[in-house]
Order: sequence, then structure tokens, then C-alpha cells
Amino acid sequence: MIYVTHINNGDYMMVQGADFKDGASTFNISAKPFSGGIIEIRLDSKEGQLIGTSKIDKKGENYKIYTSEVERVHGVHDIFFVFKGESGELFHLDYWEFQK
Repeated sequence: MIYVTHINNGDYMMVQGADFKDGASTFNISAKPFSGGIIEIRLDSKEGQLIGTSKIDKKGENYKIYTSEVERVHGVHDIFFVFKGESGELFHLDYWEFQK
């Protein structure tokens, strides 16, 4: 389980060596919104191929699962989650997953 806090505009995190095997078509992430924002899902670098985005609401009391479509990708890639939004803390993240 991953719990990420203090996420601000321009921050990013990387997951090394994710194996997409036969691909994925959806991305689910559990987030608790503050000022809200967008998570860009990119391959192999923070400026790499954009395969999807996940929009996180503004303001929320509890964690919620956000689901978005992603471009079908195969093989092993580093995944970069690039966080965009207004000023202040955007959201907290609890866990994420890709699904077929």
C-alpha cells in the first residue's frame, strides 16, 4: 500500500519497471481531494508518452476511487505520475491500479 501526501503542482512520482504484459485499459486511484487537480500518466519519463489523465475533484471529506481510461500499452515501462493543479496541496493518494 502506498500513501502519498503533500502533493503540489509540478510534483511527480515514478514507479520503476511496471510490467503491463497484455496491456491495461483503465486506471483506478484512491484519492482524498483538497484543491484538486489532474494526474498525468506518462511512460518512461516525466515528459514521456501521455497514456491517460485522471481528474481529481476539489474538496472532499473522504477518499474516493477515480477511474479513467488509458491507452493500451504492452511490455515493461517506468510509470511517471505528474501532478498538475492550482496552488496548495492538491490531494492525498492511498493506492492505485491498472486493469484490463
